[in-house]
Amino acid sequence: MAKKTQKVVKLHYSKDLGINNAKAYHTELKKALKNKTDVEVKVDKVETLDLTFIQLLYSLKKSVEKSNKKISFNIKLNNESELLLSNAGLTNLF
Repeated sequence: MAKKTQKVVKLHYSKDLGINNAKAYHTELKKALKNKTDVEVKVDKVETLDLTFIQLLYSLKKSVEKSNKKISFNIKLNNESELLLSNAGLTNLF
């Protein structure tokens, strides 16, 4: 869910962060990039997470940085999701 303030687009994701929702997330992230503002991403209450979602967030990060804007992440994962990222070697992406 995207919420735009004057200079910041705030994105909040929770629950099912798997491939089944990837297209909707991708569309929302593309809209956020068009705003040409800074971006804040909050992730919490995760029930399902796969690497597709992580790839989308990483792509967003790189795109925002390339446009000389700021991006911040507030990510709270459950133990299972933390383990997934750790096993994939992706704990320091954000």
